[in-house]
Amino acid sequence: MRVSYVGRLIVDAGTSGLAPGAPVTLRLTATLEGGMAAAHGGEPLLATSDLTAGLTLVDHGRTTCDGRSCTPEVLAALDATATRELRGSGPSALDPDGALTDGLSWSWRLSGRPGSEAADAGGAGETLCEPWPCGVQPPVAEFPMGERTVELDATVGARLELTHTLSVLSQATTERGRRPRPASRRRPSPSRSRRDPAPRGSCWSMSPTRSRPTPPRPS
Repeated sequence: MRVSYVGRLIVDAGTSGLAPGAPVTLRLTATLEGGMAAAHGGEPLLATSDLTAGLTLVDHGRTTCDGRSCTPEVLAALDATATRELRGSGPSALDPDGALTDGLSWSWRLSGRPGSEAADAGGAGETLCEPWPCGVQPPVAEFPMGERTVELDATVGARLELTHTLSVLSQATTERGRRPRPASRRRPSPSRSRRDPAPRGSCWSMSPTRSRPTPPRPS
């Protein structure tokens, strides 16, 4: 599943009285929050869900060249990823009881002008129950970025373009089928996390419930 958004805006002088071309400082606020939900049907399985979110704000009136080509200058950018893995292992020689384990790793970085950026990364894993199978269902894994703001440099009258993307790839393999299959192709809900009923032996994962940029505003 992949969704994208492209918006265009012009930096206005507002009540400042600044002339076109005058330098100004803008603030960009990006929000990425919500959860990745999962469920199982009690059979041995391996399920993964990979999330990628991105945002770029460019000024088409300013370019960056590398000797071969020139591209619009990037004023601000967001890169965020998350991976969740749910594994239900049956009894084996190494683990006679089996177990259900849940792991999450994530990272994000929001950058503006030099010196204005925020970033974080982390991960966690736990054994939800043993022996396996058991009736314990995994909790919703929250993405810990929330709302973040950076500053960027622009000029009055500049024509900016904002591109925002969000993609999710979810797969589940059961001991019975051995064939990866998409776990969910539903669009993320704009207002809340939702746990879908999972067929026996499969895992369903959801993307963050909200991922939106706030248009830049003068500081």
